[in-house]
Amino acid sequence: MELEELLGYHLEQAYRYRGELGPLTDEARAVGARAATYLARAGDKAHARGDAPAAVNLFTRAAAATPAGARSRLPLLTELGEALFEAGDFTSAEAVLEEAIETAEAAGELALAARARVSRLALAMQIDSALDVDRLQHEAERAIEQLERSGDQLGLARAWLLMANVNNFRCQGGEMGECTTRALRYARSCGAPREEAESFFYQVAAGISGPLPAAEGRRQCEQTLADSRGRLLVEAAGRMGIASADAFEGRFEEARGQAAASRSIYKDLGQRLAYGRTSTIEGNIELLAGDPEAAERALREGVELLESIGETANLSTIAALLAEAMNRQERYDEAERFSELSERAAAPEDLASQIGWRSTRATVLAQRGEAAKAEGLAREAVAIARGTDYLDMHAEALLALADVLAVGGRSAQALPIIEEACLLYDRKGNLVMAEKARALLAELREAVPSEP
Repeated sequence: MELEELLGYHLEQAYRYRGELGPLTDEARAVGARAATYLARAGDKAHARGDAPAAVNLFTRAAAATPAGARSRLPLLTELGEALFEAGDFTSAEAVLEEAIETAEAAGELALAARARVSRLALAMQIDSALDVDRLQHEAERAIEQLERSGDQLGLARAWLLMANVNNFRCQGGEMGECTTRALRYARSCGAPREEAESFFYQVAAGISGPLPAAEGRRQCEQTLADSRGRLLVEAAGRMGIASADAFEGRFEEARGQAAASRSIYKDLGQRLAYGRTSTIEGNIELLAGDPEAAERALREGVELLESIGETANLSTIAALLAEAMNRQERYDEAERFSELSERAAAPEDLASQIGWRSTRATVLAQRGEAAKAEGLAREAVAIARGTDYLDMHAEALLALADVLAVGGRSAQALPIIEEACLLYDRKGNLVMAEKARALLAELREAVPSEP
């Protein structure tokens, strides 16, 4: 037990005993305030190392020991909301953050209200399937203006992480990386290790999905891992990126090892959201390795966890990937069911999910002989993907369209679409999929003369 937690515990007990004996005196309230100070410090340390359950416990106790009208309670509520968010208790996080915003605004503490609002907006991105991202971005920009006026470095780090996720929704890896760079600068300037680790997470995510070549992304992730110096959340982010790069190069055993090590960190720390959302890494590795059954196992775990905590943003993406795993096993009814789950959970501007459910549903419809509907959905997916810089996702949408055309006996029309996918895989450095796409291209070229 940390010294701050130990001191806080004894003062907390003294404060509670005095409350049980009768009305609290000013002296008793002072004891409570001292207890809250120590418990909050211990909570900050737990939060910094990523121990979400411990942070929830300590911040909850600190808030309980602080009088309702005290100014010191306002930042405590926001930190408690953040910890509850990471632990996957979204209902409690929402209630606490709403209280933080309302209390801060009533007290005229505009900077603290802006910081709490950023956290509330970040939560909305994970749980609101009807989210208006344009409106959310406008609110985030207003919060950034207030945080800049007040010089709140921690609030600004979180605000730019929020903007990174906005660009992740829109599948703009280049802009996501720029937002992450700003977030990292603010996090380091105020000594916020948790926000620094989250910045690395989004930096890695931008590298995996965006226009950065996989080899360059690997170098960044290896440097991140080398610099982690015992910071588990930074290590987890670095290993996640290396796992993806290994899989792109066909080094599947190495990729599995890195992904397992990354996810075990999140699991051990009680980071339920992070653990659930990173099931995509294991799922993608197994799909690249040609093992859709193993992909199904990893992705089902992610879907079940995220459904249980009421998360929608990552759920919608993972459900679409699970639908793809079902398609590859020719289990088309189940694929359709998961594509429908993805569609229901996906916010209108969650473009990865919007592309994913359309592509996987198109495959199902093509197998059922519903060629026109299948082609319509597949072309919608490609049109959405063209407006992004997520190269792999764009290539996958093209291959889904090519598959729909080939199943419908139109292989000649599929050929240039596959060629375009090959170029995108080459740009990304996804060697495995580039090879598979070229093999498919050769196979269809042989089949074209025999088509009616």
